[in-house]
Amino acid sequence: MDRKSNLDLETLRAFVAVVDFGSFRASARKLGCTQAAISFRIKRLERSLKHQLLLRSNRLLGLTPVGLELLGYARDILMTADEALEALERLTDTGCAAWLIAETVAAETRPSQVIVRERQP
Repeated sequence: MDRKSNLDLETLRAFVAVVDFGSFRASARKLGCTQAAISFRIKRLERSLKHQLLLRSNRLLGLTPVGLELLGYARDILMTADEALEALERLTDTGCAAWLIAETVAAETRPSQVIVRERQP
């Protein structure tokens, strides 16, 4: 499998939604996009991974062995991403940290320095 395959979150959400809802149409409604967008994401994912993930026949959807394997990882990745976003929101909401990004103005090019300081209540 190509190590450069991209598993972006929107595509993984589409894949998990199709499995959970059993249809492209219901998944599209849940995710607030078109059925064509869901279909495109799944096809792009299958092309990227070079494996068929879903078994399609007369509106019934099933998973191939590769699709079943990916499903567990996709759920874990999405859960971790959602937890990270929630943690960052809580951190931002509580005002516990402020970010100061200082650009260097020296003649030579140096990377930006990121300094984290806790706010005093």
